[in-house]
Amino acid sequence: MNELDRVESPGDFGITDPDRQPLSPGLRITAIELEEESKQQSGTVVKHLPRGKVGNSRIITHDPELEAILHEAAKVARSDASIMITGETGTGKDLLANEIHSSSHRSSKPFVTINCATLSEQLLESELFGHVRGAFTGADRSKVGFFEAANGGTVFLDEIGEVSPSFQVKLLRVLQYGEFNRVGDIKTYHSNVRIVAATNQDLERRVKDGGFRNDLYYRLNVVSFRLPPLRERRCDIAPLAAHFVQLMSRECSREIREISKETLEALLMYDWPGNVRELRNVMERAVILCDGLALGPETIPKKLRSFVRLREESGNAAFDVADLNVPFKDAKERVLGQFESAYIHHHLLLSEGNVSQAARSTGIYAANLYEKIRRYGIDPDKYRQRTRTLAAATMRVPASRPSAIRRGLSEDCVAPAVEEAV
Repeated sequence: MNELDRVESPGDFGITDPDRQPLSPGLRITAIELEEESKQQSGTVVKHLPRGKVGNSRIITHDPELEAILHEAAKVARSDASIMITGETGTGKDLLANEIHSSSHRSSKPFVTINCATLSEQLLESELFGHVRGAFTGADRSKVGFFEAANGGTVFLDEIGEVSPSFQVKLLRVLQYGEFNRVGDIKTYHSNVRIVAATNQDLERRVKDGGFRNDLYYRLNVVSFRLPPLRERRCDIAPLAAHFVQLMSRECSREIREISKETLEALLMYDWPGNVRELRNVMERAVILCDGLALGPETIPKKLRSFVRLREESGNAAFDVADLNVPFKDAKERVLGQFESAYIHHHLLLSEGNVSQAARSTGIYAANLYEKIRRYGIDPDKYRQRTRTLAAATMRVPASRPSAIRRGLSEDCVAPAVEEAV
């Protein structure tokens, strides 16, 4: 196989072969927040996870936001528009680029990936544009660059925000006219490639600061996709974990049948700063260390297990223990925001949505309270409507059952308010 046609294993970030099921018949997950319908012995919820595919995509997800991205990407794939993919490290930007290429009319041509952050400017220019013999020290023979070799296909430029201003000018020429020069050559070469770029930086801010050319940015950013971090799509943690366990079990010739409740609880609670890549590494470690048929908490890193213990010890603390995995300043801001949101929810509940009354009871200036309500996206009308609904329900409850009303207030008002705050 030509090296330019090589693509990294799709299983790395939750992609499976179209004809391969993500879970073997024996693998089960002891669920916490999944499918509450089927209960087996000892009241433990055990459920085979659904595939979670969107159309012909091989990416496993149950997250509505990511599903919408995949639907849109399938439409965009049919065009030749340049695409910008943004997202944190480990979210699978290269996999989405691969999906777009595979769904396009260029799928029979090469898909070339190059990480712009790992190469010097001279080497990057040589890799993409090629060079002639004697162009620089060590260039003992001419070399075809990726743009030329991938003619008709797709070039994926990862970490595009790392390229230098001088290289940005040369890249802009390829995007505008489809032409370039090999290093050390005056001859003009042409190539018809689609460019998909990716970055974990805020390129709009880089453009405003003068660190990235605005004309190149708009050429690359014809269509853009933002991949959400794993902590924003926790519904995918369990299916991805199960998929990686199956994948690693085959590689290690192991038979893992279950992920325990305690282990899954820790996985769901963790913040995953390394996203899907980190989850894959954790599950690989767990499979290697597992001595039985079930992945217990002893097989996952200590930092994940500590989250469960801290949650149990903190009880109903106002913070999420995942906040402990970020810098102190960020954690403090998160905790303060959670407290303020819960506090305002509570007092709007007591004042039946009357913001002026809530301001008086809390001692917060009305203008400041309105600003906090706007910041946290709180709707005071919701509490007015809820109060009217409860009042109507109270009229229908017999006088002999006042305790039922109190239970209704606790369950229908207080609990939702706390949930929304969290």
